[in-house]
Amino acid sequence: MAIMKCSADDLSGFPQVEPAVENHSSKASDHIVSIDFTGASGVRSSEGTAALNNLAAGQKANEKAVGLSKAPSGLKCRVTKVTRYAS
Repeated sequence: MAIMKCSADDLSGFPQVEPAVENHSSKASDHIVSIDFTGASGVRSSEGTAALNNLAAGQKANEKAVGLSKAPSGLKCRVTKVTRYAS
């Protein structure tokens, strides 16, 4: 799991992140990625979720997750949980 982009949306100012997910299993799987958005102090300002459905075995994909409050100064994005389900 890698974060490809962590930034504030130019229009809304909300934090957004693009996690890169690779399906390491031998079957198609759905993935849910939970993200925390924090400021420079480390205090969580909001959270977001990215859902990647029917990712084939060995396939890689990116999906955007967006927070629902203005991005704080010193924005940082952190993956808190990845859940995989068989499709």
